[in-house]
Amino acid sequence: MNYKQIARRIPDNVRSQIILSEENPITKAVPVQVNYHMNLLFEVWFTFIEPNTTKKYNCPICLQNILDNFRQMQGALVELEKENQLLNSI
Repeated sequence: MNYKQIARRIPDNVRSQIILSEENPITKAVPVQVNYHMNLLFEVWFTFIEPNTTKKYNCPICLQNILDNFRQMQGALVELEKENQLLNSI
């Protein structure tokens, strides 16, 4: 599964209002439990990408993997957002 297919699992409103918001959690996240932006990405990941997986808040490697995946997926998220805005403008 490529990053665009994974990104499609995230609903449009979550993508635009949370992930690609001015707050920019992908850029500001730090892979530690107490980081607000990391918690947002963590919850989105386990709500939409891997909903049937056990959440491991205290796993630094898991947090880093989620952050790395979001960083690699960022281009696909932006592309989907542009497509969605274009469709909505028609």
